[in-house]
Amino acid sequence: MIFDTGCSGVSISASSARYLAELGVLNESDLGGILYAQIADGSLVETQVVNLHELVLADKIRCNNVEATISNSATAPLLLGNEVLDRAYRVTIDNSRDVIIIHTD
Repeated sequence: MIFDTGCSGVSISASSARYLAELGVLNESDLGGILYAQIADGSLVETQVVNLHELVLADKIRCNNVEATISNSATAPLLLGNEVLDRAYRVTIDNSRDVIIIHTD
């Protein structure tokens, strides 16, 4: 995922959503409405709102009931934004080691 502090939520691609549906972890009852989101270039794109029951980062950080959007583009990057970051106690960026540390307590 791309660490994106400018992103208000979490965004997944259409191909990622299809994969999750094939695994049976994403189904029709998880879908919400349509949302128009402004992307980095300023344009508006149509996205589908979805509830991710569980989002796990690095096998350590678990976030339940994450509201995400599904991009209509199959090649859109996965974005990790403030929907998850706001749940963290603190986020540290260590540029010397090229790591992002998400503190949960």
